[in-house]
Amino acid sequence: MYFSDICGYKREKKLWTSSCSDFAPVQILSGVPGAPILSLALSLIAWRHCKSQMVDDGCRTCSGCLKTSKYFHPDVFFTIPSGSVKNKSLDSSQLLKYWRKFLEKKNYQEIDSWASHLGNNIKNLQIGIKQIEELIAYSRSYPIEGEFKTFLIWQPELLNPSASNKLLKTLEEPPSGTKFLLVSNDPEKILSTVSSRALHLHFGSLSKDIVIEELKKKHPDKSINDLTYASELAAGQIDLANNILENPQEYSKFANWLRIIYLNDWTRLVEYLEEWGKKPLTEQKRWLSYGSTIMRGTLRSFATGRAEAKLLSRNAQFCYKLSKTLSINQQELIVEYLERSYEKINRNAKPGLTLLDASLHISRVLKN
Repeated sequence: MYFSDICGYKREKKLWTSSCSDFAPVQILSGVPGAPILSLALSLIAWRHCKSQMVDDGCRTCSGCLKTSKYFHPDVFFTIPSGSVKNKSLDSSQLLKYWRKFLEKKNYQEIDSWASHLGNNIKNLQIGIKQIEELIAYSRSYPIEGEFKTFLIWQPELLNPSASNKLLKTLEEPPSGTKFLLVSNDPEKILSTVSSRALHLHFGSLSKDIVIEELKKKHPDKSINDLTYASELAAGQIDLANNILENPQEYSKFANWLRIIYLNDWTRLVEYLEEWGKKPLTEQKRWLSYGSTIMRGTLRSFATGRAEAKLLSRNAQFCYKLSKTLSINQQELIVEYLERSYEKINRNAKPGLTLLDASLHISRVLKN
């Protein structure tokens, strides 16, 4: 993975490469949902271990770049949430095999995708003390091919308490020639004593124009209206925008869900929730995010008295009609319940029960 493989973030990349000749020994990278923070961290690692010493990216041809691109560099150490596969715990070498395959398949990596890759539930993933002991032992040895070693800790918020305390001692006084990158989706959950030892870098959403340009490369057959529609709904998340274009029928089911609730058709609702509960967690969260965006489009339609141009075709008309049916207070409550459901699922609540709870609340909202 290289900086040139990641669209956008030009200012951040330039700032990073111009000031990182001796970058902070401990950094925490975080970003909005969908931001490619792990890809950015891997690109930084490739650049720092490139033997050609290029100004703004890895050369892609030296031995350092070839090894980092295959995630086999001897001076790069990965610490990642571990679980079990087929009820068997994974040792470090087995976990790394899964990790390399995961990185080769995904450009925009998420923790729920990693859990699915392992065939695990997110609740069962953690970084344990044994993994941190291995990291500490490795940090005490000298670099093999360069002047320093890089330690990438993905999802440090999943460190168990014993592992966090063990790691803290190393981060307080990093061994000479070591760099630590902590890549987090939820930095507020990182133990405060660990977080206070690091330089924090946060990455925001991509602009609509950048998302559209990236979508054009993968979907040259799509019209500009379709690309604009997907980019607006995805709110800067390229992975979500691709999913909207590739599976439009899935997202139209949000309207069906609201209609079922509106009609008080509980038999169909149970069937719908059973089907929805079988979907991967990543898709469930995307669906809820999409629903919130649709409802905000309804609020805009209510305010402007017309269908929003960005919410094209069926969705624009659906929002417009819904804005004529619901009061602004009802629309705001529906958005609130959808966002609350997203947060609950993000914190490992049971998805099926969470959406059922939201359905019941929204049913009451629609009756009032």
